[in-house]
Amino acid sequence: MTETSDHNPYAGWLQALPMVVIAALALALWRPTAEPPPSPEQEAKIIDLAARLGSTSSTAVDIDERLRSFGPFPPDAKASRALAEALVACGTTWLDESQRTQLARHLYGITVIGDDRAAAIPAALIGIQQLAAAAGPACGPGSIDNLMSAARAVARTDPNPRRDWW
Repeated sequence: MTETSDHNPYAGWLQALPMVVIAALALALWRPTAEPPPSPEQEAKIIDLAARLGSTSSTAVDIDERLRSFGPFPPDAKASRALAEALVACGTTWLDESQRTQLARHLYGITVIGDDRAAAIPAALIGIQQLAAAAGPACGPGSIDNLMSAARAVARTDPNPRRDWW
């Protein structure tokens, strides 16, 4: 006597298994991808900003222009100008080249909008604060407070994040 699907307790699972596998693959393939690393053009802008942060002749206007050039959606003009002025007042020239480059990367991280940026912003803000504290005597507690207030105003996420990826 042969078993029919009515008598086999696993027959239902065997029929549903291909649908479960297809659904799992579709979910894995359609979720949002991680934010891409900076493009070569953006990388050059990061390096240029790091050089500006180390130059005593840099003005807030120079730094503001670089902050606003990182992505297709520049930060609010007042916020980026306040951040640039706070960076100049903080004396980032005391930082060594690797620290200035790291600071420029953190500034890039808070200025560019993306689907996954919300998770990276707190770490970037902490990095900015730590590097400001390492900037030396010119960047005292009041200057760091001003810098962090301006950085938080610049840091933002996409107001309309992609929610329909599934």
